[in-house]
Amino acid sequence: MTTDQPDNLENQVSRLENSNIDIRLAVSALIETATQHQLNFEAMERRMEASQAESNRRFEESNRRFEALLAEIQIIKAEIRGLQTENRRILDRVFGPEP
Repeated sequence: MTTDQPDNLENQVSRLENSNIDIRLAVSALIETATQHQLNFEAMERRMEASQAESNRRFEESNRRFEALLAEIQIIKAEIRGLQTENRRILDRVFGPEP
């Protein structure tokens, strides 16, 4: 039995060393995975920021065009009112004022 005990103890130590190596490898793999995820998140964040900037630029451009369109509509409305007034004067001259 005394000869078995050192072998048994050596086997236990060997298993512990192997387990320790396995744990270190697993931890190393987890650290590598976490690092890769962090890099991916940072890349996604940069893409989202660029996309947001592009969206903001497009929104501002759309706003500028919409405001220009509204200004043109106001000018056209004023011209139409002027034409309506002029037509009314012409009709008043031709047919007299409306009763």
